[in-house]
Amino acid sequence: MSDNVRSYGFIAVIQEGSELPDLEELNEKLWEEKSLVRVNYEGTLVFADYGLTKPYSERSDIYGLWIGKPEEMDFGAFHLECRKYGIHIDVESVKPYNCIWYNGTDSPMDQLKKERFLKI
Repeated sequence: MSDNVRSYGFIAVIQEGSELPDLEELNEKLWEEKSLVRVNYEGTLVFADYGLTKPYSERSDIYGLWIGKPEEMDFGAFHLECRKYGIHIDVESVKPYNCIWYNGTDSPMDQLKKERFLKI
């Protein structure tokens, strides 16, 4: 069942020249192995979603993606999870995010493009 959800975590640029497998297969593998890491549709960003399974009911009229101050999250764990799946990140690009969205659609993180991310 679809619901409003709150996602939060880290987003980072995938290093140029990284040899990623087919993105659809990679994201399917990440999902099957219950990894919190996903790669955006463009294949240029990786994000960890620490809030994916938590329905969000407060102020459900406000949707959006905010890049900003981190919560209690472990960057080291994010970095290790990325490396586990062969995803090499530009550590200088890592930013925390917070997003409220309707999970009956594609997430703003999946749709976010590198060019826009770097301007934020």
